[in-house]
Amino acid sequence: MKIKAGPIVLFFIIYIWAYSIFNAVNADEPKVQMPNTDQEMCQLFLKSEICAMTQTEQETYFLGIFKALIDAQIQENLKEHEGEGHDICLRQLDNGMFIKCNEGESI
Repeated sequence: MKIKAGPIVLFFIIYIWAYSIFNAVNADEPKVQMPNTDQEMCQLFLKSEICAMTQTEQETYFLGIFKALIDAQIQENLKEHEGEGHDICLRQLDNGMFIKCNEGESI
């Protein structure tokens, strides 16, 4: 009697595949402790020194961060448009009206 190895190998491949699938389904997920208080929630999402500040100190801190971001953006915009400036020359007439200076003329 000759035993064929093909069906036995196929059986073990299917058996190992099914075993790994069902063990993954039955795996216990780790328990995560959710924060219960506002202080714990603050420390979870923010720096701990921010949570220890008073309301006015927090406002000052975040205002400083916001001001630094705005200043950086302004400096970036100024560097982009630095060479785009135009000189405007206006000359005032005797009657108080202003007219554009001629090319190359200075006041």
